[in-house]
Amino acid sequence: MKGAVKIEFILGVVVFAIIVLYVGNQIGTAFNSANMDARIDMLKSESVSVLNMILLDTDIGLSVSPNTLSTIKLQEWNDYSNENDGRCPGLDRFNLSGYRLAINDGTDEVLFCGFVGLSQIRTMTMREYIRENTNPIKYGTITLEMW
Repeated sequence: MKGAVKIEFILGVVVFAIIVLYVGNQIGTAFNSANMDARIDMLKSESVSVLNMILLDTDIGLSVSPNTLSTIKLQEWNDYSNENDGRCPGLDRFNLSGYRLAINDGTDEVLFCGFVGLSQIRTMTMREYIRENTNPIKYGTITLEMW
């Protein structure tokens, strides 16, 4: 019969279409996960940089010496945060999209500032610090969550 399409050709086209759609779906999935991994890595590097600035920089950050936080600067940041809707004074200049900074001194919360936001992609970075002029020496944690 002339002009008749054979069943083998139809099956071949269907199998080819299935393969093309499968490969396209896998490429889309791989690109999406690679994009999300890159975003998480950028957030982690940004949060490590901000924590280093807070813990190591004596001019902009909260430290009086490396990894030793100033009680006076902590109080100034806390007062500023309470007066300005929870914003951190030293972090405003970095144009961060969203962050939450929590500084704990053992069991007590010394400073909490930042934004409350919704995002599926988040990163949390923690570092240890020493509190200035305390007897006995107080150790604490500083946590920065970014999205």
